Amino acid sequence: MDTELFRYKINLKQTLFHMKLRLLFTAALLYTSVSVWGQQLKGMDVNISEQNSAILSVDLYTEDAVITVDSYGQLLRYQPNRRNNFQQRDDFDRSSNDNIRYRYGKYPIEYYSDNDIWGRNNMIKNIGRIGFEYFHKNDIWNRDLFFKQIGNINFEYFDNDIWGRKGKLRKVGNVTLDYYSDWDNNKRMVGQLKSIQGENDLIQINVIPQYYYRNDGRR
Repeated sequence: MDTELFRYKINLKQTLFHMKLRLLFTAALLYTSVSVWGQQLKGMDVNISEQNSAILSVDLYTEDAVITVDSYGQLLRYQPNRRNNFQQRDDFDRSSNDNIRYRYGKYPIEYYSDNDIWGRNNMIKNIGRIGFEYFHKNDIWNRDLFFKQIGNINFEYFDNDIWGRKGKLRKVGNVTLDYYSDWDNNKRMVGQLKSIQGENDLIQINVIPQYYYRNDGRR
């Protein structure tokens, strides 16, 4: 019984840890949703503190550069891509070291085709092993290209609430999302993320507000 209990605790810790990483990674995605100088993101690395699982920095990979920003979105480093940089990253054996940086980071980003049958134009299909699912833009609720699911994390939506938020993200697992109203004083567009805050001690996420951009892959 003691052995089974020990294994159960270990498995539970591993499950919670992976869930936390997924949520942090989702937060990092939302955090980096702003366009990076007009360059399409090709991949990213998320640097997380071992002490409190806070996001220390995010490396953004584009065709032109590796861009590192801190947890407040401030630029830490801009390293232009050169042919030898790509060659050095490609020469490493992925199986030998999980921490090695690859051409587009540990989490390469794949996009839907401009011409896919669902009309999804350049939207994110997956980041690393985390798959994205979208509402069809012509679904019966008229939700246009909003997240439906990321991996095993489901999203809830407002539907004609008193603030005029229709089809906006409301919840990611146990993490509550907050949005500005259609009519806020600063006339901020619908879909701007205001905050992410965990509902238990296992999840602590702080995200800088960002805007969504329709029909680009960095939502």
